[in-house]
Amino acid sequence: ANVEAGDYILDIEHGYGHINENIRFETGRSEPYRLVVSGEDVRRLVVKASGLEHRTLDMTAPAELISGDELTTRRADTIGAILESKPGISFSSFGPAVGRPMIRGQSGGRVAVLSNQLGSQDVSTTSQDHAVAIEPLLARQIEVLKGPATLLYGSGAVGGVVNVVDNRIPEQTQRELTGGVELRLGDSATGEVSTIASLDGGSDNYAFHLDTYDKSFDDIEIPGFAESKRLRAMEAEAGEEAVEIRGQLANSDSQSRGGTIGASRVSDRGFLGLSINYFEKDYGIPAGHAHEEEHEEPGLEEEEAPVRIEQEQTRVDLRGAILDPFADISKLEIGIAHTDYEHQELEGPEVGTRFANEAFELRSQLLHKSLYGWNGALGLQHTQRDFSATGEEAFVPAAEARKTGIFIIEERDFDDFHLEFGLRVDHQRARSDSNPDFDDNAFSLSGGGLWELGGGHRIALNYARAQRLPTIEELYSQGPHLATAAFEIGNPELNPETANNLDLSWRYQGERFRSEVNVFYNRIADFIFENQVTSALPAPCAASEEVLDGDLRCLVFTQEDATFTGFEAEAEWLLSDSGRGVWELHLMADKVRARLDDSGNVPRIPPIRFGGELNYARGSWQAALGAMRYEEQDQVADGELPTDGFTLVNLEVSYSLINATSDWLMFFRASNLLDEEARDHASVLKDQAPRVGRSLVVGLRTTF
Repeated sequence: ANVEAGDYILDIEHGYGHINENIRFETGRSEPYRLVVSGEDVRRLVVKASGLEHRTLDMTAPAELISGDELTTRRADTIGAILESKPGISFSSFGPAVGRPMIRGQSGGRVAVLSNQLGSQDVSTTSQDHAVAIEPLLARQIEVLKGPATLLYGSGAVGGVVNVVDNRIPEQTQRELTGGVELRLGDSATGEVSTIASLDGGSDNYAFHLDTYDKSFDDIEIPGFAESKRLRAMEAEAGEEAVEIRGQLANSDSQSRGGTIGASRVSDRGFLGLSINYFEKDYGIPAGHAHEEEHEEPGLEEEEAPVRIEQEQTRVDLRGAILDPFADISKLEIGIAHTDYEHQELEGPEVGTRFANEAFELRSQLLHKSLYGWNGALGLQHTQRDFSATGEEAFVPAAEARKTGIFIIEERDFDDFHLEFGLRVDHQRARSDSNPDFDDNAFSLSGGGLWELGGGHRIALNYARAQRLPTIEELYSQGPHLATAAFEIGNPELNPETANNLDLSWRYQGERFRSEVNVFYNRIADFIFENQVTSALPAPCAASEEVLDGDLRCLVFTQEDATFTGFEAEAEWLLSDSGRGVWELHLMADKVRARLDDSGNVPRIPPIRFGGELNYARGSWQAALGAMRYEEQDQVADGELPTDGFTLVNLEVSYSLINATSDWLMFFRASNLLDEEARDHASVLKDQAPRVGRSLVVGLRTTF
């Protein structure tokens, strides 16, 4: 109350929510300003990965956010599976336990997966069969930045960012104990049994957080054969014996467990906290390739042993913030993470390959106070990575990589126009024994504007020039990679990729209708991809008996210009709001088209899809019935089979009970109600490992 005319920012933090609201008073105001918000209105929540605390509606580049009960009911074993219902987001699976997020047809080393704005620092970018070492059960909020986000997060974010937010380091004090327990049980299609528990507390200046989880999945049930009809037809034509496995996907089970302990010192000037997180996961690789070993007696051979991966990671995070540390500086933020990661690939009881990755990351930024109407931040990011792979199937040599980047982002409001721009410079050096050193720089910039057109309409235009430096795997790979049935050869002479991306968005927010349409054009010079060589084999492939026998493909990392284009569209209607309940309709569609200039289509691009969801709420009850259609993908790369279309129908029902001391949520989710055979075109294993068939999950969550 009693404020002068002008522009204000109302910043609210409570529990796990964070709201940042821009307010304009044309004249002075003596009466209190009242803002009514709902914890489920994710469009009001701050996207922490945006750098300057923006809502999705106010960002020049498109973004998505999922939290609250929606996140609880849609949890899955992987981050990618949770997010795939959002426009522009799919996932690259390698069986049900591995699902790395894919944004606009890009994944792997082009999409950064973060834990509280710091990298996951696992080896999930090394191979499609390596899972991300972040447990989605612990997430409070998951954010997605679509398009290049290199300005804030470096060259590994040239395709976008997925940021998983949790409360492992508390940023606020709380005098009362709070916590929660969640239990999830799956039917025979998945056999899921998952439990998670958390506890938060503290005193006037101290806060702590504890959590633990345990979950397991059985071999999943599938509606038909494990191998696709196209692959079985090819095997029959070649005179090979088809794998007639039906009804169940062998070696697709998984188990994981872990926990976190964290504590913070909190004051009016900021906070400083430390956390230790442990992650462990054991999962099978469906159709996993392994060597057949000769038996001691002539003419007899042992059967192929199933391939499994055992992951283990210990991570220590230090994070803090100081308010008004210097003149003209409003906030200093710092985050440090040290990660000790290891996993081993087992062929039966034998260890085939052991991967280890020790990483250190520092990220810090200074937010300055308004300067001639401009607000912004200056940041530093430094990452060190010591990677090794040992064993007879180690296709990547031991290597060290060092990356350092500095960036600046600025923004200003001009009446109904919001302007943003930023610059970033990165330097990377990579070293590997018996290989040439890699030493290069990357330069990125972006600029965008958001127009408030009135009547709830917004138009956003964003341009980004983003560079990506090659990864260790792209530079130095040389050897058989059995998980992908390939002999991979890296190239130390690779140049940085340079992407020129243009995004145009129209957004509308009304009382009964909301919509957003994004179109994008992304021209990538020197796009790095694996090219399959079938003649004039390079010397390493020519010396491999498995390549010559046709058991492994010969893939060489090469470069060529590429173009990615597409769109995303979604709309929500409030159909009815009466004493008989609230009815809402949500529609979405998206498409990506990706072509290389001379070599045809980019591999593993998801098909066009469209769908809708009807939501109903009355009192404590909520229900949602949705359907998503995935069209056939026949625009394929050389050596890639087309993928049939399919339709997924899902049902969710939940009941909430709230009292003075605790909240209860009981939920039920039925997936793939039509029991359709569904294969993800982005998956290397799409022709050997379909999605789960009809499955049911029931759960109970209580918080106090």
